[in-house]
Amino acid sequence: MRNSSLFLLLPIFAGACIPALAQVPFNLRTQQGLVVNGQTLTFVASGVGQSPTLTLTGTYAGNTNVALSAPQLLGNPEFSISALMPQPNKSFAINITFTPTTTNSAAAQLLIPFVQTAAVAAQPPTSGTIVVNLSGVVPNLTVNYILPPNNNVTPIADGGTIAFPATLVKSSATAAIVLANLGSGAGVVSSVAIAGAAFQLQGLGLFPAGFQAGSSTSFTVRYSPVNPGTDTGMLTITFPNHTVNINLTGTAISSLISYTTIDVDTATPVAAGQQITVPDTPIGVQRSISIQVQNTGTAPTVINSVSSVGAGFTVTDLPFLPITLQPGDSFTSTINFTPTQVGTATGTLTIGADRFRLVGNGIGAQLLYSYMSNGSTTPVTVQPPTGTILFSSSPLGQSSTATFTITNNGTTSSTLTSLGIAGISAASYTINNPTALPAVIAPKSSLSFLITFIPLTSGLNTANLLVNGQPFVLSGFGSGVPQLQSFQFTGTSGQVQPFTQPSIGLTINQPYPLPLAGQLTMTLNSNVFVSDPAVQFSTGGRTVAFSIPAGSTQAVFTNGATQVSLQTGTVAENINVGATFTTQGGSVVTPLTAPSITLTVGRSAPQLLSVALQTFTANSFVVNVTGYSTARNLNKINLQFSGASGLTLSGTALTIDVSQSAGFYYSSSASQPFGGFFSINIPITVKVTSGSTLTTLAGKFTLTATAVNDAGTSNSVSGQ
Repeated sequence: MRNSSLFLLLPIFAGACIPALAQVPFNLRTQQGLVVNGQTLTFVASGVGQSPTLTLTGTYAGNTNVALSAPQLLGNPEFSISALMPQPNKSFAINITFTPTTTNSAAAQLLIPFVQTAAVAAQPPTSGTIVVNLSGVVPNLTVNYILPPNNNVTPIADGGTIAFPATLVKSSATAAIVLANLGSGAGVVSSVAIAGAAFQLQGLGLFPAGFQAGSSTSFTVRYSPVNPGTDTGMLTITFPNHTVNINLTGTAISSLISYTTIDVDTATPVAAGQQITVPDTPIGVQRSISIQVQNTGTAPTVINSVSSVGAGFTVTDLPFLPITLQPGDSFTSTINFTPTQVGTATGTLTIGADRFRLVGNGIGAQLLYSYMSNGSTTPVTVQPPTGTILFSSSPLGQSSTATFTITNNGTTSSTLTSLGIAGISAASYTINNPTALPAVIAPKSSLSFLITFIPLTSGLNTANLLVNGQPFVLSGFGSGVPQLQSFQFTGTSGQVQPFTQPSIGLTINQPYPLPLAGQLTMTLNSNVFVSDPAVQFSTGGRTVAFSIPAGSTQAVFTNGATQVSLQTGTVAENINVGATFTTQGGSVVTPLTAPSITLTVGRSAPQLLSVALQTFTANSFVVNVTGYSTARNLNKINLQFSGASGLTLSGTALTIDVSQSAGFYYSSSASQPFGGFFSINIPITVKVTSGSTLTTLAGKFTLTATAVNDAGTSNSVSGQ
């Protein structure tokens, strides 16, 4: 029921405040509470001739004497008073009654004059008037109805009849009932009831219910016949002071519509309410039959709708609706059945007011999935969201297992063609001894395999188990990363020779349960302010990766080697090598106190690599000396000549001071890419005896060289 306001009690008296008049020495009140002088009292009668009454009492609040005059009632004669005054203790009481003769609003005014003696005898008395305004309202509740096909609003009185139009069996017609308040006050409907099996109330609210003057409320009466013939009923609307009884009549008719199902070439008549069976259908395949609807009567009939409900059932090839079938006319639609699972499926086909039960049987393989963990079996759904296989929480590197089972509850065999694991944490899961594929799962049989969870990262590890492409979520929790306790370097350490390639390795003290990935990192601390860029691992660069298989202690480098070489370079410096470790999941497990290894290249005397005589002229040649100095300094070069007849020197030995040129070279940026290496060209001018030239002496004498720096004298090298 729709309404604009709600009142639950009658009669109703409401006081509305107006600007106060002069104060009077009386305490005024009614049954509803205090009243101030000049206030308006509103009376709401439940109907014409009804008489709500209020008693106005007044108690003198002054300290002297007071005299009251007879009350006066001005205005609409529908108000009346009966004075009960005076009362004890200088008080009075007046009964005010409102008895409306129409539904129009009414107004009046009650005046009670009084004279009050002065508190001082010499002063004159004072006079005044008690003023109470009166307002009366009355509801006027009318009953109306709206009925197709004209949909006009028609008033109806007690004893009237609402005649519904002829209605098809198992369909319905409705009439809207409108309750309007045409009076001046709020009205109330106490109750609404209906009798007659073919008639029903719809849209009804709670009772008692009220609505304001000028508003309306409505509900509907539905006529739903189930058998041909005439139906009668009664609508009863109860108001506080009267009851309206309205007769209901309706005529039920049945149209002569015939139905025939057609499957291939077989036509089968079917009556409304009967079952229509679709032949057995494989899962995922659509099977269709036709249904012909024909008007076999003598009058036109209208079909407003054709629909179906039920999993797997649809109806297609519909005409434009609504459709009017003339006698003999027909149309044909298609009933489709596409089963999604094995077993019986049911639905409902509705054509106009007629209904049919739809039945179909899905056949084929039906796979059910489950897993068993910790002795409990849990079904896994394949419908979104995909099912989840939960594994027990495990410390990193330790395992928990679940047995996954595929059961075929269908009527035909199913083939498992693919099985695998993919996703972010796929490396944490393993299918143990998977069955050979393809694998056939016969009806009413199952296939199982074991899944092992070994967490590689702490926290949640998720991946997807793919069964013929169908994903199932694998979910397990790694409860912690075991800390790597300690490790040590193997191979060369301490003092090393420059320009060599020693090897180092690494082992951890205890086997680790997870595969480890690690990195050796080289840092340099030069003793001569410049580091040699040639110092690096044999793999190139100053970092090198290694791995340690789960359960092992030995670090493995490129090509499976257990050690890696490094170039010590030609500069005096400390070569520091440290290691870091992570799990495959990215967790850092390097010990807080991680050891390192230091290889030291010391400051030493120069090391000569070669000496050669070059660029001969008639009286000169060039001596080229190559080598390295880890201290990155040179003081002098010593040369010793021997074995050449016809060569005259002031002496067979020469000492050349190269400290200045060497210092300039080693302090330049050009030398830094070469570490401690040097290459010195020394021009030599000689005097050749008569009959010889220097060019003829090339290769006929030997030169031996040494070099000196702050750390000592180098090895000697010879050349021609």
